[in-house]
Amino acid sequence: MNATEVPLHRFLSYPSTRFLIPVYQRNYDWKQKQCAQLLSDIRSNSNLQNVTPYFIGSIVHTSQSNLASLRELVIIDGQQRITTINLLLLAVARVFKNTNDARYQEIWDYYLQNKYLDEGTKLKLKPVQKDEKAYYNLVNDNIDLVESGNRILENYKYFVDTVNTIEIASEVYEGFKRLSIVEIGLDEKDDAQKIFQSLNSTGLDLSQADLIRNYILMNLTPIQQETIYNKYWSTIENNTYAKNTDTNKLSEFFRDFITLKYKQTPAFRSIFDSFKQRYAFDASDIGYLEQVLEDIKLYSKHYFKFLNANMETNLGIRRELKRINQLEMTVAYPFLLGVFETYSTGNINSEELLSTLRLLQSFVFRRFICNLPTNSLNKIFATLYDNVEKIRSLYPDLTFYDAVATVLAKYSSYQKFPTDDEVIENLKIKNIYKSQSKNKNYLLEMLENNYSQFNENEIDLETNADITIEHIFPQNPNQDWKKSLTQEEYEEMTTLVDTLGNLTIVINNASLGNKPFIYKRDLDNDASKGFRHSKFNLNDYLINLDKWGVNELNTRTKLLSNKFLEIWKYPSIKDELISLEKNQAVEVDIYDIEDATNKKPEYIELKGDVIKVNSFATLLQVVADEILKTEPEVFYIPEVQNKLKFTKDKSTLRNPLTLIQGNFIECNYSANYILACVKTLLENSTDMKELVIKFKE
Repeated sequence: MNATEVPLHRFLSYPSTRFLIPVYQRNYDWKQKQCAQLLSDIRSNSNLQNVTPYFIGSIVHTSQSNLASLRELVIIDGQQRITTINLLLLAVARVFKNTNDARYQEIWDYYLQNKYLDEGTKLKLKPVQKDEKAYYNLVNDNIDLVESGNRILENYKYFVDTVNTIEIASEVYEGFKRLSIVEIGLDEKDDAQKIFQSLNSTGLDLSQADLIRNYILMNLTPIQQETIYNKYWSTIENNTYAKNTDTNKLSEFFRDFITLKYKQTPAFRSIFDSFKQRYAFDASDIGYLEQVLEDIKLYSKHYFKFLNANMETNLGIRRELKRINQLEMTVAYPFLLGVFETYSTGNINSEELLSTLRLLQSFVFRRFICNLPTNSLNKIFATLYDNVEKIRSLYPDLTFYDAVATVLAKYSSYQKFPTDDEVIENLKIKNIYKSQSKNKNYLLEMLENNYSQFNENEIDLETNADITIEHIFPQNPNQDWKKSLTQEEYEEMTTLVDTLGNLTIVINNASLGNKPFIYKRDLDNDASKGFRHSKFNLNDYLINLDKWGVNELNTRTKLLSNKFLEIWKYPSIKDELISLEKNQAVEVDIYDIEDATNKKPEYIELKGDVIKVNSFATLLQVVADEILKTEPEVFYIPEVQNKLKFTKDKSTLRNPLTLIQGNFIECNYSANYILACVKTLLENSTDMKELVIKFKE
């Protein structure tokens, strides 16, 4: 490795040199904010009296070339700055050209092109593949051929708009010549991949997907890099692009893919580490790498549907995916990857797929109504597809839908699928109005759109600003309301004001406010319409009432609750099947176990390894030994030491449990206390947070 501080203009003017941004680099993604800051720094450094170089960071490269006449530098770090400087120089050159300033040709001949090389290698900068065409069109003054939304185009336009006079262009050009970098050239002995990752660890904003792309491509030959990128990576990247939000979800996809395949959800910051652990490969084994990437590409096409539901051609599937996205049920994506692959191979038909998608919504939304915690959903959906396949192998005649329903129905406690009775009780008191908009809108839309089989038009509260949610009994009732109700009724209505029974939808509620019920029922003007003239299904019960009180609210709550049960159904499953399934060994996250009494562990899954255990004492021993190997300091944390009675003198313990390195801990405890000890160890460990236990109830 050679590191030298050099002026940036000298680096860019190296003769017969081309700067290659390799395919394993992320796309150019500097925003106007970064461009504006760089431009400001350059202009402030342009004073002719200022002889001090302005340092803008390092540029790391390796040398690569198959031509005697051309030196190619592969940029490992610094591509964002080099690309931005080139765009800025293009804008400056444009001003010089328009004013017949000779510096126009100077910029081209020194910094933008290799003057005497042929067309294929003339341009000094070769951006990453997705940006190359856009840059080429800008250089050739074909700006109209560049697709809108391209970051290279946007930043070039910013520079053109800002550097718009000969005075500013001259100032920027002088400032550019005072920029300094540290040029770091790597040789064959240097591990480019490790250097790339260490640069990331110092704070450069590389995503988990960036690191995975680098890991896959960096150590391949240039030809292999291009082949793998074009054949697999570009497709995977395109399939994980959410068009409506203009964002790429590649890191999230890898997380969900790994979760489906290995039934564990890696922490977001550990996606790359998990991928590298699961898919270690040698650069010489290109065949294995292609097998892995073919599988990833296969599943990425399903992810595209999740992110871009509007582009799904099957109307039914499109509708259900949009509803799932409205609920932000991304936690279910690992399971859905498996489901859609099963559907694509013809092992389930579209009706089973649709019924499964509706079942998932019922499961998640009933849990929301019953205030069950969402954190347990990660583990449920991480293992759901695998558990479904196991049930189908045990019961070959079972449909896919019934297998999913059976798995979901077997859960208990705060992992459970709430029953009809539980839903009805919670709908009476659940504060719907103050819940998140995604849940509130989804509930009212679904009730309205599925109120009967004769619905002609579906509503969408997010896109139709004229449809608004209205409290029938107002949030701030006036004296008319107080006079129409007894004190007891008034107080009860106040407690139920935000519940489902008191909410409806109207055309623009601006004129309704805290007006009396009859006024709200009959209002009909161009700007705002009440219950009768809004003509929504949710108002059917209201239009024939002359008053609104506790009895009417309770009646409507019951009516809407029955509609709820029709839409978000509890699955009909044979009780004996659920009973059989509950008696099967099940995998449970350690944090989901409320009571370990009378439970017998069979094995644990720890850091990707399956380890057999026959008691909770053995479980504690395995976990403690594992942490002692890598993080012995954990046992000297007062909270841990006090709870476990960690010592080297076993005579001080009633029932010592032998650990490695001559250590002991007390084991004369109940299963629940031992479980608490294991949780304490995990909570204080930095690299071992998750543990799955399989046991029989």
